[in-house]
Amino acid sequence: RDRDVTGVQTCALPIFIVKFGWLQFISCLLALHESGAATDSNYKSLFPVLYQTKQFERLKEVCLALSPKFNVFYTPIEYLCRLYVENHFTTNPVEMNTIAEKLLKLYPSSTFGYFALGKVAHERNRHSEAIAWLKEGIESKIHDGALQILIKSLLQIWDFVSAEEYVLLAKKKSKMPAHYDEFHCLALSGQEKWSDIKTLIKKLKNEDLVNIMKANVALSEENWGEFDTAVDQLATKSRSWEVEYFRGFKSSAKLNQLCEENSDNLECLLKCGIQLMKMEDFESAILPFNQVSCN
Repeated sequence: RDRDVTGVQTCALPIFIVKFGWLQFISCLLALHESGAATDSNYKSLFPVLYQTKQFERLKEVCLALSPKFNVFYTPIEYLCRLYVENHFTTNPVEMNTIAEKLLKLYPSSTFGYFALGKVAHERNRHSEAIAWLKEGIESKIHDGALQILIKSLLQIWDFVSAEEYVLLAKKKSKMPAHYDEFHCLALSGQEKWSDIKTLIKKLKNEDLVNIMKANVALSEENWGEFDTAVDQLATKSRSWEVEYFRGFKSSAKLNQLCEENSDNLECLLKCGIQLMKMEDFESAILPFNQVSCN
């Protein structure tokens, strides 16, 4: 049989792996790549091994080097989309959008094409578009990276009920359910499910979020001692807008000032606007909601 430049019989790769090991196998395939003699079949053997051995940078380099073949060979494009969704590859959204669209043109059933377009839309703050792409992909394949982007987009548009549904799905399907505890807390907070949050707080590692949630729970129970303690602990960590919100949540004047100082912070504006509505200060509430519309 003919041998390639590495001396490996390409039709006997499994035997070669057993005899010489994965590292030698990768080395030989990379030599084929660098010589320009590698076939599509060789790359289909190389890509998953580089991915499984976490050689993400090398995998990205090899995939990008194959750009002249992108119009006929979808595998390197799919791996670029996967690396992008999993935060192992960064590029500008326009370029990534082109890559993902090319993938779906060659391989319309690729879930990573949908996931990549969803992440591009999320990074452009087109959250409804992101949600549509990600949901379509997740119907076929559950994937941690895609689920996290989807939940973030749902939280951004304040669809807390759907966000909680996908958090619960992720916790059921993911090998790393604890990674979703913060998302879960935010989704519950948006629905004011404070009793559920009290249990979940114990699992959180983000101290600022813990204190924000403790303050919200104490506020809902009118437990002013716990409330003051949580806000004071939050203040020692940072001078965030949350501290000023909690300290001024009973004062229209302070909430109005907070809105003026955080006119580009949508979360702050919405929270202040809702609180002003609860206080029946409808005239003041108009300002933050108008600012949200402008943003």
